[in-house]
Amino acid sequence: MKWFFLILSVLLGVFILASCGGPMQYVENIDRAPTAASHITVMYSEPQRAYEIVGIINWDYSKSVISIPSITDVLPRLKEKAAQEGGDAIIIRKQDILPLTENVLRLIIEVIKFKQ
Repeated sequence: MKWFFLILSVLLGVFILASCGGPMQYVENIDRAPTAASHITVMYSEPQRAYEIVGIINWDYSKSVISIPSITDVLPRLKEKAAQEGGDAIIIRKQDILPLTENVLRLIIEVIKFKQ
């Protein structure tokens, strides 16, 4: 019985740690006033309009040990961060599941501000 609780505790700890995800890292390029998250455009390629890079988000996100994360899981948080930093849009530059993990999504996102 003692071993059962020990194993259960270890499994629970692993599950909790894996579901948290890694910290979102933000590298600021230009300081801007915040905008509204609802106005952030999500792009997967170069915009046709001129823009400047406000900052870059690097994030190794994991959802849980039993499910594969996707970009849709993190879009609300990415939009919030982009709005907080004063961006108009985000460009998804990289989204890969890390090899041998199947539960960690590596993201590289540019936060951009369109030029007038």
